[in-house]
Amino acid sequence: MASKEIKIREPNTLIEAGQKLTREELIIWLWSMLKARITGIQRTLTKEDIEDLKKRREVPILTGEVDIKELRDLFPEYFSERKLKYYKTLLKSMEDKIAFEVNLPNYIDTLKKLGFEYVLQKLEIPSPEDSEYYGIAVIMAVNLSKKGIIKITFSPYVSPFLLELKTRYTTYDFLQILELSSKYSIVLYRLIKEHIGLKHNTFQVTLDKLQKLMDTSFKRWVDFNRKVLKPAVEELNLKTKYSVEYTTIKQGKKVTAIKFSIKEKKYLPFLGKLDLKPLLEELVSSFQKGGENITVEEFAEVLLSLERVNPAIALWFLLHYPEGEAQLYAWEHIKITEQNFKINHPDKFLESLIKDKNPELDWLLDQRTKDLIRKELEKIAKPLLEKRKEQEREQEIKDLVEEIILIAKTLSDKYKQKLKEILGIANFREHLLELAQQKDLAKLQEIYQLVTQLSEENWKEKFGEF
Repeated sequence: MASKEIKIREPNTLIEAGQKLTREELIIWLWSMLKARITGIQRTLTKEDIEDLKKRREVPILTGEVDIKELRDLFPEYFSERKLKYYKTLLKSMEDKIAFEVNLPNYIDTLKKLGFEYVLQKLEIPSPEDSEYYGIAVIMAVNLSKKGIIKITFSPYVSPFLLELKTRYTTYDFLQILELSSKYSIVLYRLIKEHIGLKHNTFQVTLDKLQKLMDTSFKRWVDFNRKVLKPAVEELNLKTKYSVEYTTIKQGKKVTAIKFSIKEKKYLPFLGKLDLKPLLEELVSSFQKGGENITVEEFAEVLLSLERVNPAIALWFLLHYPEGEAQLYAWEHIKITEQNFKINHPDKFLESLIKDKNPELDWLLDQRTKDLIRKELEKIAKPLLEKRKEQEREQEIKDLVEEIILIAKTLSDKYKQKLKEILGIANFREHLLELAQQKDLAKLQEIYQLVTQLSEENWKEKFGEF
């Protein structure tokens, strides 16, 4: 998977619209909107073009092209060959399904602020007094060629929003969307991204509106909370950098709205990628305060040396302790656990020692994180590992040269001369030192085999067979 973020700008009007899409259809829609915006708008329609449309009071109709192979090439684990036909089928059926139920007053207000007020009359959009919600078609046509090129024609109902992405839009990472396994999580994540950054990072939404956004059949609060909202919040807390909490707002005994509180986690979770260095730098700084002199690269190397304790569990355990001497004490406990073979399951043992577990660190317990963390540690420790490897190689060469010289000294003059003739050299010692300087380990190993063979022949000639 690509390691860089793939940013999507989505109009807030669409984020807050009810969408009757599955998770896969939602992903396809977002990716299609992203690509169509780039090919059909940014490169084709300039700012002057947009202003000209407004002057001529034209209703814009936008098109864009998406190569379905891009999905497979960029995200092979999500869009494999086996799934490719399935996604093509999805695209064919999406034309009818992508009709969003928008809040009509907000929709009209946004069109006016974008300068497309005339679109209201031309498309015969009703007055907000007639209806609170209004269904709009988003895509007019989807044409899938035999070569896998999707040509998307956007509805004039939504084109003004895609044209004017300077205000009233939300930016987020498409790769994060792929990490979420539920469409409810995706819908909630987009809604949170729209509101994050507010002064207190809190917002509330009516239960009725949230159920429309989620497009769920669970209307009773107890069912909606258990089957939809709670699992979505749990997944966001596990897989995103946000910690999400929610409380209910009631009228009498009836739940009428949900209040969300959002804050960024101190430690970034698994997002299909992992930047481990800031976390290690923090721990190393803590160790230094506790009196231990160690670098980030050295700490990464030490973590890699753990064989029984998973490095992810070691980090999880350390982060539950206050910085300084307490974390040094925790590290000593990890080393004791690593060396104590009476402890059959060292990871579970360390987990059991923490009674008040920090939920913000749960991402370190995710198996995908555990699998990835060693690779990330290897990247961080690479300069040190390469240096250690080079030092080991130099020592191996030094030891080998000394061994060769030691064996060569036992040869008779006849076999010493034979050795020089075979190698085609005049000075054997200088030749060895030259190879050592060139760090030619392979050639030195060949010479070692040669002098060992000549030594055996010399011995047999001198003493005969035993």
